[in-house]
Formats: sequence, C-alpha cells, structure tokens
Amino acid sequence: LKETGNFPEIRASEDMFLSYNIRQIGVKILFEPKIKIKHNNRNRLRPFLSNQVTLGFSAALIRKILPQPGAFLVKHPIYATLILPVKLIRTIQIVSRNKFPYNLFQFWNFLSSLPFYMIGIIFYSVGFSRGVRAPESVPAGVKQSLNGRIAR
Repeated sequence: LKETGNFPEIRASEDMFLSYNIRQIGVKILFEPKIKIKHNNRNRLRPFLSNQVTLGFSAALIRKILPQPGAFLVKHPIYATLILPVKLIRTIQIVSRNKFPYNLFQFWNFLSSLPFYMIGIIFYSVGFSRGVRAPESVPAGVKQSLNGRIAR
C-alpha cells in the first residue's frame, strides 16, 4: 500500500482501483481458491435496491476513470441502456461456465431468483445511468482522492 496508496473515496468498486494500481506497478495478483470472504448481504428489499443503485453508479464512475471492460457504455448516455442486457448475459455466461452437474444446480438457483435479480438489475441500471450522467467533477474528485496514483 506504500506504492499504491489506500482505497479511494468511493463507496463501491474501490477494490478495482486498488487492483488496477497494484498491476500498474508490476505486481501480479494471484487467486487463492481456499480463501473465504464473508460478505454481509442486504436481506431486506429497500437496502438491497438502494445498494444496487450505489453499485451501478460506482461501476459507471470507474469506467470513466479506468480502462475497464464495458467502458464503451459510459461514452454516451444512450449506451447506458445496454447495461441491463449486458449484465444478464454476463451472469448467464458465468453460471454456465461451471461443470456438469453443478452448472444445472447453479442455473436452477439463478432461474428461481430471476424476478428478484431482474429488479436488482433495473435498480443497478438506474445507478449506472446516473453515474454516466454525473458531472465530470465527480470522477475528477475520485481521481483527486487517488492523488495521481492512476497511471493511464
């Protein structure tokens, strides 16, 4: 963290900034499948939907600042409408990557939660659209909180 600095002042996607900065200084990031991370998920509808808006907003901001997959979606507000089908397709791709029969179990879980998932994506899309339309001062403020640590 001495070379990359701390997390930026952003509510979500801060790990994307940290990993990007780590890769920029030439450090390889490895995956350790035995590591378990506990994540406190929202189990009530209103906090869940509010969090989806925040996640969508942050996802748009990060794509304005860093060269991330899907960065074309923030180039023009009309492209932001594509986030809903893009997220749905990406989720189906991830679920279908697993080997048989586990992928059937995961796909069944996905289908059974699809109505809630779609509501979540809609709220995520609202946040993403807000992030796309956010004034340039917002991403500039995030860049400034990084103290010039982003190497483009």
